[in-house]
Amino acid sequence: MNTIRVLIVDDSRFMQQALSKLFASEPRIEVIGFASDGFEAIEKRKELNPDVITLDVMMPRLNGIETVRQLMSNAPVPIVMVSSYTAAGARYTVEALSLGAIDHVLKPGHSVSLDLDLIAEELIPRS
Repeated sequence: MNTIRVLIVDDSRFMQQALSKLFASEPRIEVIGFASDGFEAIEKRKELNPDVITLDVMMPRLNGIETVRQLMSNAPVPIVMVSSYTAAGARYTVEALSLGAIDHVLKPGHSVSLDLDLIAEELIPRS
């Protein structure tokens, strides 16, 4: 069984840890690093060479859409958009997919605790 190496990119430390915990439940997935914005994601991509990147849309300095654009033009890697802005058919979703992201998962946003079990069934198979 090959391990899938994942880089989590989100400006929220809470979401980084929550996604990491979610992936920890799947033995075939290894979280190899975190980035808090697009610039850091591009550097970590070069340094860590992940198999998959999960990417938020709204981040400081360099947002997720511009990050997809730069990664896909310089060092293509499978990217799954994980954001409260990536509902099916949403403008950001369509743009990210047109730039080369492979899929999208909508973050739950209805409570502070963010029950990530709601997205686990969607996110793990897409990583």
